[in-house]
Amino acid sequence: MKDSTFTFGKRGSRVGIVSAPETDPLPVAAVVINSGRIHRVGPHRVYVRLARALAAEGFLTARIDLSGLGDSEPREDFRPLGECAVEEVAEAVEVLRERFGIERFVLMGNCAGAAVAFTALATDARLAGAVLMNINAYGTDDDTAELLARKAAEQFYVRRACLDPERWKKLFSGRSSYRRVASTVARKFLPASDQDKEFDREVARVGAELERLRQSGTRLLFVFTEGDASIDLYELMVGKLEADLKTSAILERRLMEGSDHLFSVREAQRELVDGVLVWMRGLQLDSGVDRQAVVQLEDEL
Repeated sequence: MKDSTFTFGKRGSRVGIVSAPETDPLPVAAVVINSGRIHRVGPHRVYVRLARALAAEGFLTARIDLSGLGDSEPREDFRPLGECAVEEVAEAVEVLRERFGIERFVLMGNCAGAAVAFTALATDARLAGAVLMNINAYGTDDDTAELLARKAAEQFYVRRACLDPERWKKLFSGRSSYRRVASTVARKFLPASDQDKEFDREVARVGAELERLRQSGTRLLFVFTEGDASIDLYELMVGKLEADLKTSAILERRLMEGSDHLFSVREAQRELVDGVLVWMRGLQLDSGVDRQAVVQLEDEL
């Protein structure tokens, strides 16, 4: 396995690191997107471990810095990152395609990086799937992301926090904001507002996109760490469709107990890497591409 730098974007102003196998790479590569404002090593260097483990099994993997993050320069046109992130991912994919001759890619990201990955699936036919870790939105628009965060908080307080004795202790001890908890719960039971209608439209949009992904055979691995707010958002956005998507074998959902949002525990990082490796091998087998090589990797493990 060998790491090397590459640049992408019109001026070559954005930077990534490619972890390449010692031999010819398999026909599916991975591109790992920044977790929020964290540079390409990922939270607690989990992206580095993930990329090198994938490369060791034959999957060429790139960790990229979007504009203004890590070693990538800010955009000269001053466009917000949420508006241009998908475009920049496509630029990185194109450079990797031209340089290594790979035609199929999987996007990976944690939190905001997962939101970018999900959004990009609708725009690029070269994308075979995505690993979505603690996905905090299902688009890159800041206003919509804020709305989804409020809805996830409502879901959390009504369905989980109210049943947790430790949360009640925290509330009555004064360590929680009474006003915030009360206002969040109250919104759940008030008549539908314009924001509620906007949220319903967003749920419908995401549902339509998931159906399109199902029809195209695009694979999705959702990974959630224990207690993360993204679980509640997933239940709101995807929950009703989950059974049908699992039946069609495009969706897999994993819960990592004992891990936090940033994968700070070493054992959680190993669990994440192992789970992604298994999923990537399955994607290769299902595609029927280079089946013999992937079966050999399974046997060696």
